[in-house]
Amino acid sequence: MGRRFLPKKIGIDGDKRVDVIDLKVQPELVGSLRKKPGIYPAYHINKEHWITLLLNGPLGAEEIHSLIEDSFN
Repeated sequence: MGRRFLPKKIGIDGDKRVDVIDLKVQPELVGSLRKKPGIYPAYHINKEHWITLLLNGPLGAEEIHSLIEDSFN
């Protein structure tokens, strides 16, 4: 689910649209993942199982790919 929308929707400052992706993760990992820069509570999806990644943010491509792979497992 890749999208572009205003950062205010995920709770960050700015008015330039950003690229994000929502990923399903194991509930026990959600809290620790959300502490990382560039990872936010899912926007209008079950926040217990989903996170939102800022694609043009501080996360490296390798970490994003790893989270995407984990989401499909």
